[in-house]
Amino acid sequence: MISASGQDTLTFKVEGLVCSFCAHGLNKGIGKLPFTDEIWVDIKNQIVKVAVNKDYKADPHLKQTIELIKETGYEVDKVFLNKIEAEELEENISLLQK
Repeated sequence: MISASGQDTLTFKVEGLVCSFCAHGLNKGIGKLPFTDEIWVDIKNQIVKVAVNKDYKADPHLKQTIELIKETGYEVDKVFLNKIEAEELEENISLLQK
């Protein structure tokens, strides 16, 4: 999992992300973006997390990342910026799975 100490983190709820091939394609595409430091893909919950390189801020890169996800053939249902919001998303998903 991403250890984004002091880094901005983008978290996306991505509809249609259902297989390891999907995850690999998104990982490869997002990994080419210059601000990307680390990527984590959760197929089961359809979540993509991106740790933004500490030399960048996440805000200006939200749109670029969303466009890349959409160009790859997926829909972005929700977007969260930084750790607290992402943890809330993960808590909500885990509650739904119980």
